[in-house]
Amino acid sequence: MLQKLAEEIRSLKLDVTEPELDELEQRLRSGLTKFKISNVKDLPEKIRRYEQRIKEYQDEGRADEVDNEMIYLNELNKLQKLADNLSTHKIKTTSHPDDPESKLRILEVKLANSLLKLRIPNVSILSEKIQRSEKRISEYQEEGRVDEAEKEQQYLRDLKALSKLADEIKSLKESTEKPLAVVASKPINIVPEVVNSSPSTKYDSEKKKLDDLDILHRDWTVMQSCVEKTVMQLLEHFQRMNLNGNEIPYDQIFINETLNQLQKQIQKQELFSEKIQGNLQDLERYVSIRNTPLTVRCLVELLMKIRPLDVQEIERLVKKAKDAAKLIAGKEIILLIGETGTGKSTTIQFLTGSKMKQMKVEVESGKFLEHNTT
Repeated sequence: MLQKLAEEIRSLKLDVTEPELDELEQRLRSGLTKFKISNVKDLPEKIRRYEQRIKEYQDEGRADEVDNEMIYLNELNKLQKLADNLSTHKIKTTSHPDDPESKLRILEVKLANSLLKLRIPNVSILSEKIQRSEKRISEYQEEGRVDEAEKEQQYLRDLKALSKLADEIKSLKESTEKPLAVVASKPINIVPEVVNSSPSTKYDSEKKKLDDLDILHRDWTVMQSCVEKTVMQLLEHFQRMNLNGNEIPYDQIFINETLNQLQKQIQKQELFSEKIQGNLQDLERYVSIRNTPLTVRCLVELLMKIRPLDVQEIERLVKKAKDAAKLIAGKEIILLIGETGTGKSTTIQFLTGSKMKQMKVEVESGKFLEHNTT
């Protein structure tokens, strides 16, 4: 049955009719029922389980079990392919081909499916994966490992195609948003502006946020699978979305998978406190309405509840303290004591030779205070 479905998927064209889609949907549901899968969103997790089981059997030298599991895995992969194609063709049959927004939706679905296939959480790490793949190809070629180099080259082509698709989505979003920018009124400034503020302040702030995200990414990538790691992974994803706006597509498949994984890990680690459960309910609500800022805040709160101490950050601070101790060893120390705003940092900057300037800062509407800064 699934082999026949696979052939029908290959022949599925843009002119597919609604009754044909209904028939294929029914067959998809039948396939899911056969494997006792209640929701198509659970397919990737089921596939991963089979892949893990096959790897374990291979390590144990159990060839018969490997062959048996491979049969089921192939059928599951065909089901996943059917689900992906149905999703894409639903959009195509309900959208106008010349409509930029319809084209954007189709491309985003294609990108999400491709990311899922390559086990990539989001497009933000594509460039890093491309660099790693290029390095591996070079190493394989130096070692004369032709087969591995060819496989890696195919993987690299897939990554570059994904990167190109992400760029196309970004470009299409920018082109569809430009007409709105012409007629849009100037946004109202809710936060008081700082008069004569340095133009580099915003850049420095964004760079600091990106640096923090890179640290967060490095922290969770070296951790074993656990609740803390999954929350950090989600936090990085939503923070990058919050920082980059529409540049990163809303990857619903990845988000749903990771949230399901988080629920299972919480059950396994028996984190049943009322506060954590309440936080999870808030998280699901914010994700469902696609409120990225509130989702980020909720994930930060959840991380604080499950991780009272950030051991990795403490280790970094200890290292900084040791480095600072080496720098000031044998030198005279001057300690400046005073309340916030009394000019301790400004004094240090002045003594180190920084050029100072006086500027006015608006503290209330129409009220200014003079402020010395570098």
